[in-house]
Amino acid sequence: MFKITALAALTALCFGVSLPAWASERAAVLDFSSKGNITASDASIITDRIRSLIVQSQKYEVIERENMDRILREQGFQATQNCDTTDCSVAIGKILSVRHMITGSASRLGNLYSLNLRIIDVEKGSILKEEYVDCLCPLESLMTQTAPELVRKVLNNAKAVDAKPATSAEVVSGLPVREAKPWLIFLEGGWPRYASVGAFYHFGPYFALGASAGVTTGSFTISPHMALAPRVYFNPHDLAGFLELVAVFPMISFNSISFKPRLGFEYRNPSSGLSFGMAVGPNIVPFGYDPTIFDATAMLGYAF
Repeated sequence: MFKITALAALTALCFGVSLPAWASERAAVLDFSSKGNITASDASIITDRIRSLIVQSQKYEVIERENMDRILREQGFQATQNCDTTDCSVAIGKILSVRHMITGSASRLGNLYSLNLRIIDVEKGSILKEEYVDCLCPLESLMTQTAPELVRKVLNNAKAVDAKPATSAEVVSGLPVREAKPWLIFLEGGWPRYASVGAFYHFGPYFALGASAGVTTGSFTISPHMALAPRVYFNPHDLAGFLELVAVFPMISFNSISFKPRLGFEYRNPSSGLSFGMAVGPNIVPFGYDPTIFDATAMLGYAF
């Protein structure tokens, strides 16, 4: 094996062929330690993503996880996620016969994720480089945007990882889509025979307040109305369920004010802002509730 490697190197030198910069730079990626409100499972997913990005960068020859785990088990190491000190990383690096160890941590506080990544020189026993990034975002954005950004910073090579170009406000800002695009104008219609146009403003990823104006039609009547609706979302993602309470005020007779508690879903495209959704719920008139009256609606809108 040594003869083949030496022959390949000699051939490259004779013919002016440059060897890859990472040919002699072997590295291993340890499991990220989980801190704060983040699960070990999420930390493992983040570790796999970081490992893949480093492999794609071609900066290092990275040991496969299965081989690393096998070698460490043979030496009595049961887990690498708890190895969060430089001395521990150096000890593992010597067992694996690598030049550099890459390790880090992932933490979460509310919707704020923090990632820390560092490269340790095994021979010198010191930290070569350490970087961190924060992301007020869902886990999906952390994986697709924040992790590549962190790898680029640590490797100090903007071309090391070709992240997908930013095409949406969510990716650019790292914010959930309803924070990045808080305004929603919409057109909705439904049964029993009504249509309205209105707008919502989102005070964060979980709460919005809306108002609309429209008409309800009967066999021979057209009744204009106005409505107010607080809405609570169940998650901060592009596709989210919600619960809202619509208060409908007829513009002709205010004696027939009604309330519509509705359960539904909304999808908001983070790139174009186009939105659509559906909701259902009972139509409640104070002192005159009729359980046979049921409201169903569909919505099409634009967020910005």
